Amino acid sequence: MAERLAAELLSGDASPEVRVGRTDRLAPSLEKVAAAPSAPVMGATVVVTGGSRGIGARLARGLARAWKAKVILVGRAPRSADTDRLLAELESAGGAGLYIACDVRDGAALAAALEPARKALG
Repeated sequence: MAERLAAELLSGDASPEVRVGRTDRLAPSLEKVAAAPSAPVMGATVVVTGGSRGIGARLARGLARAWKAKVILVGRAPRSADTDRLLAELESAGGAGLYIACDVRDGAALAAALEPARKALG
């Protein structure tokens, strides 16, 4: 095994990650693929995580303005006056908004939190 590891280090291969086993060598590779063409759907319901501030808030505003989207904003922070202002902006832009305070890293909590939001916004 030591010889295989030494050979790997001296090979000059630029792979950022390699798995060397007793009988095999695995290196992940990326390949370009064409993106499937898609267009937003007018009035669609979308989920934006981290959506009450920054980039997420800008995205939510744009979706509401351009596509009359129903936006479910998910963030860890409790609902605030800033969140309420953003929700009002989404509605005045022709969309709709709902805020859920939830940590998206907890899949079970996220699923439970999204269920009533789906019923409310579709």
